[in-house]
Amino acid sequence: MSFLTMENPPREAISDSSIELILRSVLKKRFPSDGERQRLVKRTDRYNFCCPYCGDSTVAHKKRGNFYPTTLHYVCYNGGCDKHADLLKLAKDFKCGELLSPEEQTAMKLSIMNSKENMAAERVRRSELSLEALVNVNFASILPKRQDIMKRLSLSEVHPRSFMGIYLSKRFQNIDERFAWAQFKKRLYIFNMDKSGEHVFALQTRQLDSAGSKYLTYNLSGMLTKLMGIEDEALIEKARDMDHVSTVFGILKINFNSTVTLFEGPLDSFLFPNSVGMCSIKNDWPFDTENYRLFQDNDEAGRKKALELIDKGHPVFLWRKYLEEKGLQDKRIKDYNDLVIHAKINNIQLVDIEQYFSTHRYDGIYL
Repeated sequence: MSFLTMENPPREAISDSSIELILRSVLKKRFPSDGERQRLVKRTDRYNFCCPYCGDSTVAHKKRGNFYPTTLHYVCYNGGCDKHADLLKLAKDFKCGELLSPEEQTAMKLSIMNSKENMAAERVRRSELSLEALVNVNFASILPKRQDIMKRLSLSEVHPRSFMGIYLSKRFQNIDERFAWAQFKKRLYIFNMDKSGEHVFALQTRQLDSAGSKYLTYNLSGMLTKLMGIEDEALIEKARDMDHVSTVFGILKINFNSTVTLFEGPLDSFLFPNSVGMCSIKNDWPFDTENYRLFQDNDEAGRKKALELIDKGHPVFLWRKYLEEKGLQDKRIKDYNDLVIHAKINNIQLVDIEQYFSTHRYDGIYL
């Protein structure tokens, strides 16, 4: 059976019927005796079905696996899975690759390569829609209230003399509604708040001992499903439309007309003007704007990311040059918050930070 022909343009050569046949075959192999989990639902822009990787949940009607035909990309929105795959990998992972001849597999590889540009454009489009939704959405109907999260998770307010209050004060953080903590677990909760300070659209936890994962980040849909126990599919679907930007901490408080500084962690961004916390060095700036720069962590992952961006002409912070010229190369300064702590303790003014951003690729030696 031939699904693809090399004479046609790559994406157009993959018909909806061919995609559906592959997806149905995957589901039948993964869930051989479960008709409900084999069900494939065609929506306006995607196919929706039970994730074949994680199985979604014990509730068969939950379907958080999504395949997007325009980009030939699969993603699971189950917070514990978050699997991504292209159509060819999906077929091979569940031993459905025999449905494709070698010629067809070659054509599909070309399709997937060509779709990467579409995926980049789609990410920008969805990010812009997500930001618009965050600004204009009826928060009361979609975003959870901070007080409801506090109650649901049995969190405590951070008081200045508490263990967590002392920790934050030592890091020169303002103790306000952005913070809460689980007292008996020594776990800090950092909220990405709306402008009113009443609603939360993402959160990150930080474990201050070795009892669990150091960092856990929940986007809006993950927060609703995993932490708040919400099962309203219509609500969760709306939340997913905002997931792309929900974990950009401070996104509603920046001025897009000025240069935006990207930090890896929210705590760094809380101390720097017109900046955001990306929650991971792996996360890219999701908008189609060029006026941003990277203030990466002073570690190997940060240097690697900085090299990628400086090669593209984006400003990055020259940690090595800064620390050497300030005589701080022997200090344990791994991020901007550490730098602020050192400056405050030693009564140093951080007045010339701006001079240590560069777009020149040869300055990569100073990262």
